[in-house]
Amino acid sequence: MPAPALLDATPLAGAHSARGIGAAVRGLVDGLAELPAQERPALLVRAGQPVPPGFEVRAVRWPRWPLYRLPDPWPVAVGERRARREAGSAPFHAQQPSLVPPGRTVVTCFDLIPACFPEYLSGAGRAPEALAYRHFLRRLRQARLVLAPSHETADDLRRLSAVDPGPIRAIPLA
Repeated sequence: MPAPALLDATPLAGAHSARGIGAAVRGLVDGLAELPAQERPALLVRAGQPVPPGFEVRAVRWPRWPLYRLPDPWPVAVGERRARREAGSAPFHAQQPSLVPPGRTVVTCFDLIPACFPEYLSGAGRAPEALAYRHFLRRLRQARLVLAPSHETADDLRRLSAVDPGPIRAIPLA
């Protein structure tokens, strides 16, 4: 039986795995591990990434991007199509702004800091990051469901992102 969804577990790879989005995804995966195997989502992981036991895995080769202030082009150029193909007809649960494919997508939006503080993405050399963030906001507006970890973030989504309030749900992190 195919997995009921595909969860982006790529934030568990690399330096961010123990903090921020990586820590939230780790908690989510740990909680989902308690479900019966047939109810667990498949995990999208980076090839070579440690994988939690008991999950169906779809590994993608994600090239290392060495430039700090330039957004990694792989998620938009290749990753979105790969994620959508790997998910098939199942929903894809996006966990990071850089990988939100169109279609049957659920997005966890952890915060809207650049929308709340526009100066965050303004200034010399920040145009590529601003462009990538606008792409993320467009994908949020196309999502079937947008999850926010707090009512404050849900309110920011309604106020700042032009996301239809219908699919927004505040679900606190446990």
